Amino acid sequence: MKRTVTCFLLVCLPLSFSQVCSQSDPAAEAGRPGKLVFREETVGVVRGPGFKAEGVFMGTPLVLDEAYTAKHELPALQTPFKVVVPKDNNLYFLPGGKKSGVPELARLSIATEDKTAVEILRFVTMTVPLQRTPEDRLVVCANLLRTKALPQITSNYEQARQLDVYATRVRGNDAVCLLAEMVKPGTGEAYWVKTVGVMPANSENGVMAFFMADKQLSEIKTQADLLTKGFSQKVIHSLEFLPVTATAAPPSNGAPNPRLKPSDPGREPQRKLIRRPKE
Repeated sequence: MKRTVTCFLLVCLPLSFSQVCSQSDPAAEAGRPGKLVFREETVGVVRGPGFKAEGVFMGTPLVLDEAYTAKHELPALQTPFKVVVPKDNNLYFLPGGKKSGVPELARLSIATEDKTAVEILRFVTMTVPLQRTPEDRLVVCANLLRTKALPQITSNYEQARQLDVYATRVRGNDAVCLLAEMVKPGTGEAYWVKTVGVMPANSENGVMAFFMADKQLSEIKTQADLLTKGFSQKVIHSLEFLPVTATAAPPSNGAPNPRLKPSDPGREPQRKLIRRPKE
């Protein structure tokens, strides 16, 4: 039977999601778990004659800063950042804000030719107060992901189960990852879920990235793959925080900014990034 899941899964995520991604009440931290285990993450290795490098890939910079929030009518970002989006024929981009009605900062989807979802990646703001030690802050962030983010992400799915939570590093910044799985009601389609809280060292304002990946269609086949594989993993590990006064810049390779095109008529107003898939 042909699958009918589209790139617009999780559209029913509550609008208040971006508003609850903070943890500032010390009393709420009572009984939280202790120090987190550290796991190193990668995005693969690019090899060639006389060449080897970790995490190198071609892509288009996506800058989320003052200019981006003004254009899309989003609240001002206390910690602007940019990511690199890998080039793919079946990549869709939807900015958040009042114009689109999307509560997140941005939504990136990668799909099959018939627009069946493979991975869906979202970014929201996150607030984690500075603590006595960096290790304490990691624990606070883990509690935020466990008690606030995961319940909302999985609220409309079945058999949601946390698999792991650990500390890692993303472009030199402390980060916490929570891995989970869930099943879509009525269809039995299973998804991996990964939520990543990335925290700059000297600011309580960070970024939360979370994605779902189809267990059958994506290249993420095992829990271990969540540490190394996938479109979303590449984007997340390209994240770089910018100065608060930073403004949008063209791609560093000198190429023109990608044109955004509307998707199929009658669907949610997703936008295609880079170019349309072949008919």
